[in-house]
Amino acid sequence: MINNLKAALMGPVAGIGDTITQSLVKVILLGIGIDMAKNGSALGPILFVVLFCAYALIVGHICFYSGYHLGQASVTSLLKGGKIARVTDSLGALGMMVLGALIPTTITVGTPLKFAVGQVKINIQSILNSIVPDLLPVLLFLGLFYLLRKGQKPVRLMGLIIVAAIVLSLTGILK
Repeated sequence: MINNLKAALMGPVAGIGDTITQSLVKVILLGIGIDMAKNGSALGPILFVVLFCAYALIVGHICFYSGYHLGQASVTSLLKGGKIARVTDSLGALGMMVLGALIPTTITVGTPLKFAVGQVKINIQSILNSIVPDLLPVLLFLGLFYLLRKGQKPVRLMGLIIVAAIVLSLTGILK
């Protein structure tokens, strides 16, 4: 009976843990580590490994002892009450906010285009920044996200980004 219960709970409980650990915590910690490494700090990857290991140890310890002490009743009440769904939805929103804040710091796209109208020089990048700061990185991210949702392969999109970056930088449209 114990083994059957354990096997029956593996799906729903593992799905909750995988969602939080792999989709939220790991992505946020990777974003912080990559940003630090991008700025030349060797502490970025080290910080990621240390923080993720600490997270895994702490969560593993808490979950093990909670499961041991609280038992079957707590798991069934959590799954029936909808509390887990609210927690994962809240953490998902937090993760999206963190990713939204990381977009302009990790994606650097700008345009050096300038036009002269009479004696006045118009800088396109400053106009775009006055509308929405870092508008081009956000548009690039949203475009790639849309293409991924439509079923485009990530490798194909990376190739498209490389080709577009080369062509647009050689023509002077983007920097």
